[in-house]
Amino acid sequence: MYLMIDNYDSFVYNLKAYFQELGREILVKRCDEITLDEIERMHPEGIVLSPGPKRPWDAKLCMEAAERFQGEIPILGVCLGHQVLGHSCGATVKKGKKPMHGKVTEIHHNGTGLFAGLPEHFRVTRYHSLIVEKDSIPEEYQIDAMAEDGAVMALSHKTTPLYGVQFHPEAVLTEYGYELLENFCRLAEEWQKQTGSTKRIVKKLEEYLPASELFRYFQKEADCVFLDSSLVNQLGRYSIIGRKPYQKLIRDGERFTINGVPQKETTFEEYLRSYLNSHVDKNDTGLPVVSGAIGYFSYDYGRERQQVTSANQDIVSIPEAVLTFYDSFLVEDCQKKEIYLIANGITESAEKLIKETEEICNRIRNKKIAGREAGHPEKNEIAVFPNFEKEEYKQAVADMIEYIIEGDIYIANMTQQLTIESQKAPLDVFYDLREANPSPFGGYLDYGEYQIVCASPERFLKMKDHKVNTRPIKGTRKRGETPEEDQKMREELQNSGKDQSELLMIVDLERNDLNRVCKPGSVKVTELFTVEEYATVFHLVSDIEGELQDGKNVCDLLEATFPGGSITGAPKYRAMEIIDELEHGKRNLYTGSIGYLTLDGACDFNIVIRTAVHKDGKYYLGAGGGITAESDLEFEYEETLQKAKALLEALR
Repeated sequence: MYLMIDNYDSFVYNLKAYFQELGREILVKRCDEITLDEIERMHPEGIVLSPGPKRPWDAKLCMEAAERFQGEIPILGVCLGHQVLGHSCGATVKKGKKPMHGKVTEIHHNGTGLFAGLPEHFRVTRYHSLIVEKDSIPEEYQIDAMAEDGAVMALSHKTTPLYGVQFHPEAVLTEYGYELLENFCRLAEEWQKQTGSTKRIVKKLEEYLPASELFRYFQKEADCVFLDSSLVNQLGRYSIIGRKPYQKLIRDGERFTINGVPQKETTFEEYLRSYLNSHVDKNDTGLPVVSGAIGYFSYDYGRERQQVTSANQDIVSIPEAVLTFYDSFLVEDCQKKEIYLIANGITESAEKLIKETEEICNRIRNKKIAGREAGHPEKNEIAVFPNFEKEEYKQAVADMIEYIIEGDIYIANMTQQLTIESQKAPLDVFYDLREANPSPFGGYLDYGEYQIVCASPERFLKMKDHKVNTRPIKGTRKRGETPEEDQKMREELQNSGKDQSELLMIVDLERNDLNRVCKPGSVKVTELFTVEEYATVFHLVSDIEGELQDGKNVCDLLEATFPGGSITGAPKYRAMEIIDELEHGKRNLYTGSIGYLTLDGACDFNIVIRTAVHKDGKYYLGAGGGITAESDLEFEYEETLQKAKALLEALR
């Protein structure tokens, strides 16, 4: 993304249109609507200082931006912006021989930088009274173009990506305006690649410490988050801590903000796609993430994207989607028991950040500050308020079965929402939950006003090198009290015709969704009815793989598949309509997805189940199950209680 600082000029959106026609996302912000700190947090690919009616010393924000970001972010000054660059480097800005407003003149140039590959002479349109005096330009700058009247038409810094043009490349009679701007974008993107690759540091921590212990310290930092694989198996190999956020995208209804700044000219989806396309990175480390974002998409975000309306109340009321891009990650390889520190040098020096992180890790190890005090505190009293009475829930299930019998749907997911009053701190809930009920796709995300405690066993989507994997769960049995009872429950689930039918329908739905964006013939079922065991339950799972089509990315994958089939139903659209009709409230985060996406095109998202949202002193969680024509009303109700059991116990 590029940023243009608008100095209240009348040609800014012509200039913006040129960038867009060149395939670049560019955000326009007026000079009194944004601060230097906000610009820094945006991490733009380049900054454009716009034309305008001011004198350069009056364009305060542009002057400050030129001084602060020179050598860090590529800058292009146009007309007034060109004069700002001249004034900020110590050159003299004065009146020209005469005003040149709407005048078309010929320039000649040196063929470098902005002018690479352009004819030696071409015509440009000028709108200015002031000029940068030629003889006052410092040695570290060069003059790139001159007008036939002797006025400086372009300058640049000799070693950093800082460029100024006195004329208007977007004017209708300026020749080669597109080509000049394309050259700027190319130079900016090359600079970012060169500096980005040299800034990043990936370093293995000399002595191993579990990420769960490190997170107890780092969770105090703003927007620090933890994706936790507490159940170490072939699925849950890595745990990831995200630190030092530099860009936070929030979609809350129709409102879209970047680092708290409302965006009126683009949508969450448009911006995310553009940002990922223009910030492609490489990851040859073998680690799942070195650069990218962690966050969530709520079920209701997916419902809206599927254009299913809802009249239900949202009692939780948190944003529908949050993605935060992080400068630094701590990645634990849980199988090898190794910790890797990653810093990209965006918010501060990568070397400095790695050194500070190592020192913190050493203090944690040496002083043993990780963990709570030993002992087992008394259990808290909790109060649970479901949004269904038992008989109401059973009736809703019966109504859903009737829709199935009538042919509206084949299967759908039915959910009840629980509101819990508990005095227990959400971080304590998280650590107790991960100990009692380890899961491969858990996490703890603290967004200040609300916290998310997750112990999900289900992967929604994973993609690496265009290879896609989804792993739906359908069918649950509680663990037995004895080995014999445990084996009996396992076999019962393995041989359940009802659960197999339920999972089979979801497998076919997921195959359909993947076939929308995967290469023909690449979508395969690699596991069909596999029983997986967890601390309190068994689950029946399947595994489907595919290969994403060329030219598609994670945005296309999510658009085709979200929300997941295992927590909606088939056909998906009609199932979601019936869900909204029969359930007593919006699901919000429940049955959405938490995970990460990377700048090298990878992602890993869960299905949000076994998850609580803590807000305003209360916890909110959902529990449900798949409904088919064979469903037993009592069993379906009891299954929701069994699924909520581990989380309710952690809240005590």
